[in-house]
Amino acid sequence: MPADKAEAQQQLEQLKKEIHVVSVQLKELGEQKEAKYKEKEKINEELNGFIKEAKGLRDKKADVDKKIRELKAKRQSLNKESSGLFSKLRDMKSEIEPAKRDFSNVNLQKQIEKIEFAIQTEALSFEREKKLMGQLKELKARLNEIKARDAKLKEVRDFRENVNTKKTEADTIHDDIQKLAVESSDIFKKLTEQSENIAKAKQVRENMNKVLQDLKNQISDVDTRLADLLQQWGELTSLPVFAERDITASEVQKKAEHAMEKLKTHGKLTKEDLLALQGQNLKRK
Repeated sequence: MPADKAEAQQQLEQLKKEIHVVSVQLKELGEQKEAKYKEKEKINEELNGFIKEAKGLRDKKADVDKKIRELKAKRQSLNKESSGLFSKLRDMKSEIEPAKRDFSNVNLQKQIEKIEFAIQTEALSFEREKKLMGQLKELKARLNEIKARDAKLKEVRDFRENVNTKKTEADTIHDDIQKLAVESSDIFKKLTEQSENIAKAKQVRENMNKVLQDLKNQISDVDTRLADLLQQWGELTSLPVFAERDITASEVQKKAEHAMEKLKTHGKLTKEDLLALQGQNLKRK
């Protein structure tokens, strides 16, 4: 313990300098911590933005892939249906006999009309009429064959049109699938980029957490050092050699509380603050 007031005062001055240095250090560390917290907030905002965009891309890709699956199923059904229709079309075409050279609907009709006119207007012998009637019957049979063949041809044409419609629809769906596949691939590329951005942002945040933890440890050490210095200050100022200080209890209390608030917020302590803490400590003694 100091032998006299002069020695004690000298020690107080040294403590005051140390307390000032430690207080400044504590304030600087606090400012660094606040700055790093603001940086971390920006990193978190950026990270949340990446995650939100990635989620939107994943949802969009899921919708596109769902459409692709639905269109593929529809295309498969149409292709299967078209395959059956083409097979039936081949069978229908094979059932139609090739047209004969004289199978002319117009010519046959003219011949029929000519024979009918002759039978109705000419004086024919029995044999001649019988022969013409035979020709007329044959021509009408051949005309009916042509009409039946034409009907089948029309049926084939209509059926082919239906088949072509199915094929066109399947081809259109195929084109749509190709376009959606390109879109899905582009989304996947963007999603991969966002995944990389997320990983980088998380790494930056992890590094920032380490920096913040280091600053917290430093602040804790400096806080402990400051508390130790203030304890030494209080013990020294409680000595009888400083008992004659002229200050009221209420003033000591008020100024000491103000000084403690500064300490909590890592503010810079003035000489008056230190004296207030000294007086408060003396009062408690």
